[in-house]
Amino acid sequence: MVEHRAFNPLVEGSSPSRPTNETKERTMTYRELLKELASLDDNRLDDDVAAHLIETDEFYPVHSVCVAVENECDMLDQGQLVLAIVA
Repeated sequence: MVEHRAFNPLVEGSSPSRPTNETKERTMTYRELLKELASLDDNRLDDDVAAHLIETDEFYPVHSVCVAVENECDMLDQGQLVLAIVA
């Protein structure tokens, strides 16, 4: 079980395993990710990066960071950073 902190601010004594915000279109911004990374203990910054697929409760390693290029995908803006996972 994991706590989705971007959706659920930490509440003492609470650890929901799914977002309390049921809007399926909710996404995390890089600003929110940066805030989460800044809150980590220094030793946690050496951990391997993993992605959690909520629908199947599976975890995948993040392989690299990519940059979207022109006409690559209708969902991404040119220059947008993307975390590449290995499934």
